[in-house]
Amino acid sequence: MIKTTNENIAYYWRKGQAATNGRSCYTTDGRDLYSYKLKIGTTNEQGEKILFDYTANGIRYYSQTTSCHVGKSRQYADWIQINEVELKANKALIV
Repeated sequence: MIKTTNENIAYYWRKGQAATNGRSCYTTDGRDLYSYKLKIGTTNEQGEKILFDYTANGIRYYSQTTSCHVGKSRQYADWIQINEVELKANKALIV
């Protein structure tokens, strides 16, 4: 598993590689993305990255740190789940 900074965790999630930050509170196994033990992202059967919007304006607010992790991951997701049923294509995706 790659040890890296918060800024790079979602990059490795996008690439399908396992990575963790120094305190292991923001991690990926390459398929799923976690803030602490909360899954904030996953990979569907087509290989697309889906980010769960755990922010104040999204699915629901979890914590300030998790909101920061979601924010850092946003640019690497193909889709963002913005509420319990609605997915939105990510127009800010960086490939």
